[in-house]
Amino acid sequence: MPFWFKEKRLKIRHLYLMKTLSEYSTLHNAARYLGISQPMASKTLTELEDAMGVQLFDRNGRNLALNLFGQTIVRRACNIMGELDLLREDFNALIDGREGRVSIGAVDGAIINIVSNFIVELKNKFPDIDINIHSATSRELFAKLLGGNIDIMIGHNIDAIDSVRFSYEEIGVETLSIVGRKGHPLSQKDKVTLSETINFPWILQERSTVSRRKVDQVFESFKTSYPCDIINSNSLVVTLSYIAKTDALTALPSILTHTPGVGEQLSIIPVEAALKLCDYGLILPIDRRPSPAVQIAVDILRRSSIW
Repeated sequence: MPFWFKEKRLKIRHLYLMKTLSEYSTLHNAARYLGISQPMASKTLTELEDAMGVQLFDRNGRNLALNLFGQTIVRRACNIMGELDLLREDFNALIDGREGRVSIGAVDGAIINIVSNFIVELKNKFPDIDINIHSATSRELFAKLLGGNIDIMIGHNIDAIDSVRFSYEEIGVETLSIVGRKGHPLSQKDKVTLSETINFPWILQERSTVSRRKVDQVFESFKTSYPCDIINSNSLVVTLSYIAKTDALTALPSILTHTPGVGEQLSIIPVEAALKLCDYGLILPIDRRPSPAVQIAVDILRRSSIW
């Protein structure tokens, strides 16, 4: 049935409660966040479970843990609530003259290469558009895009991206450089072998990231022992702070080494290996119609790309 949810008496308040319970693991906390009583929250959850014919949570005392059925509802509920938020924003834009809101997630190299130019052009031409920029790994950004927390993603074409539901358009390429602090001992040499770098501590992104896998592949291809002293961090701030105070090495987007305010603090280590990452691109949900503000942002991003 195309309108099965009517027969099941599924309402927006049920979805809103499920989304809130996924973030607050008890009925008490969820009810307080929603501004309703705990008995009302409990009644709403009971209504939903009765309508769906299954339990949606595993109970452990007061704590509620989503089971497979609950996870399925929450995943869709987040998308629906995101669309309702966009509907509210579109109406507000018409009422008060504001142009809208755009939320963009990008990997570090793309932020420096493309997004910075995009921000300048967008604010010059459309100063009333609100922009939110998120920086993270491609997998973290895709989770945000999947949940409707960002409108546009600029990242690598990872395996998790479903080509049926998401479009991918290449707009840039990212290379990595091995770097250390300014004046690092290895920076004084004309050429450095990978085996020389393992005597120093390293700080690298977590193993699930594209850049970390590339570093791993390089060490494997040169049949070089892997560094044994490694800190794992996806935070650029933590990485820059750590290498500034130690002789640690890391792999960063090459363009970052030429960025004013950052490049002056780094020394490129002239290693024998090339660290070219895969291309990154503009990733958009096919089944989510963009708002006018998002479409404007997409058009400017295409013009701001290095392609």
